[in-house]
Amino acid sequence: PHPALQEVKHAQQPIGIELQQVGWAAPVERLRLAVTNRHTFAALATAGTAAAAAGGLEVALRWAVRTDCAEETRAVLAAGEAALPDDGLEAGVTMVWDWEELFPPLEALLADLSLPVAGEAWLTVTAALAAPRPWAPPGHVL
Repeated sequence: PHPALQEVKHAQQPIGIELQQVGWAAPVERLRLAVTNRHTFAALATAGTAAAAAGGLEVALRWAVRTDCAEETRAVLAAGEAALPDDGLEAGVTMVWDWEELFPPLEALLADLSLPVAGEAWLTVTAALAAPRPWAPPGHVL
């Protein structure tokens, strides 16, 4: 595929995800996750909740810690999935959660990882479809 397709996908993504660091001292005191629903009409929801039953777009938040940013050389050190809170996320709304509300505690996660001596570790959070839609299968990254 043409490299510009990645730019288009990023510019038109319907969900914005931002990690916010609270405090500037190392180690990180606290992380917060801001999720923005950029849809005009569709709410984001977790499968099996009232928001999903009302027609919300069922999504799951996935996180992974990798050793390298290069696709061909990166190794996944830890990964998991989290659901949005039961009330979902209405169209055009941004919600902010402390990391521990959705994911494992950061200190425990970092303590369990065996990070390489050289190089970097990358934390990525993505949103993927939890249920099939007419235009995409489950697992499609939004």
